[in-house]
Amino acid sequence: MAESQTSQLCSEHNGVDECQHAMICPCCGWVNPLPNLKSEQSASCGQCGYTLIQNHAQWPQRVLALSVACLCMFVASVSFSLIGFSAKGAVQTISLTDLVSVLFHQHYLALATIALLLLIILPLSFLIALSYLASSWVLQRRWPLTQSAAYWCSVVQPWLMVDVFVIALLVSLIKLHSLAAIELGYSFWAYCFFAVLFVKLLALFDHHLLWSYCSDVTGKCVTECANEHELSIKSCHLCGLSVEQDCGICPRCHQHFKPVQRSSLKSTLALLLAATLMYIPANYFPVMTTTFLGQAKESTIMGGVLLLWQMGSYPVALVILIASVFVPSAKILSLLWLCWQCRENDSCSVQMRQKLYLLTEFVGRWSMIDVFVVALLSALVQLGALMNVTPGPAVLPFASVVVLTMLAAKTFDPKLLWRTDLSKKEQVLE
Repeated sequence: MAESQTSQLCSEHNGVDECQHAMICPCCGWVNPLPNLKSEQSASCGQCGYTLIQNHAQWPQRVLALSVACLCMFVASVSFSLIGFSAKGAVQTISLTDLVSVLFHQHYLALATIALLLLIILPLSFLIALSYLASSWVLQRRWPLTQSAAYWCSVVQPWLMVDVFVIALLVSLIKLHSLAAIELGYSFWAYCFFAVLFVKLLALFDHHLLWSYCSDVTGKCVTECANEHELSIKSCHLCGLSVEQDCGICPRCHQHFKPVQRSSLKSTLALLLAATLMYIPANYFPVMTTTFLGQAKESTIMGGVLLLWQMGSYPVALVILIASVFVPSAKILSLLWLCWQCRENDSCSVQMRQKLYLLTEFVGRWSMIDVFVVALLSALVQLGALMNVTPGPAVLPFASVVVLTMLAAKTFDPKLLWRTDLSKKEQVLE
């Protein structure tokens, strides 16, 4: 097998005599015997093509180096001024920690809590936990609480939005450029460099490898490829361990197994209904109010897009339009259609439905750009009667839409799409 080659497990291992540990595809439920991968090789599902695992050369050393580098740049990001501006002789600057503290002092508690969690607590705790795991791996020592650290990394990883905040910073700078002179602090460049390293770290992150190190518990062995219900095995939704069908608690991460059943769609539909209800006030009410020399001007999400377009910032306007207007509505409609497809299968191929689900799950967090922009401007632009920016009543409903749609995508089980397709084929054969 050549370097950097993707292994199609179904075709290479179907009917093998040697027992290999099973890896069940989280998208379609296909049981794949796990091969021994060489450096820089990856293994994909034999049925749907989803990438199951990647074997990077010197993976723990690279993860440790990037984690420590990210921690150093994060410390630099909170130690100096982030951005500042001057208008009519008044100067205002903030750091990343000032952003949170100013919002708290201005009694914008919900917005301050969102900024504190997504910008400081979650990234910092993720880096500390991952550095702890990687260092224990590199030193070949099984330190205490490694399973707790792996659990935290697996749970937090989908909610990390460092790259989203960088785009929000750029949008805020463009909006401020028409009102005042902008000053970029040392922390701005440190945070941009931190974001680049962080994205690279997330590209290397593999919770399957983390859990395989944290515990000696191994998955069930198989000698053939089939659907998981045909072999009477199932996989843990958190660590990916394959066990017997009658197992109630994962022996590796101690999580209760979630059965794949159509009644689970009720949770997804309930979250989508709540997101739809929140989407109405999020677009109707103003998201931000700007006061300049005593004159207040309210702007909705769509109004902000039109303002950026009139300013000539066409790329940024398109980014906000896609991330804050198109993505939330498209995500709600896509998940509703996928829920319908779990009951009524049409001519659309199951591979296309799976790709739609993966795309929907990936783009959801980018809608948080507008929330970060409002938080930044509300903390920075506080010059009394001269100029100030305050959050509008649409901020929290819009943040709720983003969170609810992300949770809806997490509760939806794509395996139901493949079971529906399998049931249709069985009816045709009968």
